[in-house]
Amino acid sequence: MPRATWICERVYDNHSHWLTAHLPKLCLLQDRGALGQVLLPERLTKTMETSLRLLGLDPAQFQTFKPGEILNIQELTIVGSDRFRSELLRPVREKLAPPRGQVASKRVYISRSKAPRRRLLNEDQIWPLFAKAGFERYHMEDLDFAAQVQLMSKTQVLAAPHGAGLTNMIFCPPNSHVLEIAWLGFPNPNFYALACAMGLNYSLVGADGNGKSSTLLERDMIVDPEKVRSALEGIELFLANSNAAAE
Repeated sequence: MPRATWICERVYDNHSHWLTAHLPKLCLLQDRGALGQVLLPERLTKTMETSLRLLGLDPAQFQTFKPGEILNIQELTIVGSDRFRSELLRPVREKLAPPRGQVASKRVYISRSKAPRRRLLNEDQIWPLFAKAGFERYHMEDLDFAAQVQLMSKTQVLAAPHGAGLTNMIFCPPNSHVLEIAWLGFPNPNFYALACAMGLNYSLVGADGNGKSSTLLERDMIVDPEKVRSALEGIELFLANSNAAAE
């Protein structure tokens, strides 16, 4: 190839990495009119393909590569980025989930009960607390990407165990609230950093790791219902104070 632009990182077909590391680069290049030479993998996931179309881009118009093949490129432009830099992340929300005048009011709980790992084993025990607080329960794998974006654009409070579904907070309106349930034996501040970058409020409920998976990140969790109750009460108080201040 005479020229090409490389945006792919080590992991590009993972939902979270695509949204935070790759879409921001595409938005940046789109704004600069520099998409013409971008190289994309030959096979795209449904999320990758749909997100491109939501940006008004035709996947068929991109140059492609096969994973593992050697490319000979005379002039290569490499685009790097900070995955949690607000100036790069917020244009993704502006382009895919622009504000439409509606007030976000939904409370969404993302379940990982269908996931092979990092499940919340006592979800049925704590779900009544969320239900009482007005949450609706969703499995992201049951929704296509466009539906996920639409749902998040209407979400005021998003709660979930640590997992890729939480990355969808990118599409929540500014000042929405995120509640993450995570095992602190494997501390991972990604979603805190992402919430800060997107102008969202963030709460963390520490859970206990369960099981002996060789990979710490994959361990299932159990969370104390009282910790969840306290966190939900804190969010209610925060929202009430915010509404009072606005009035």
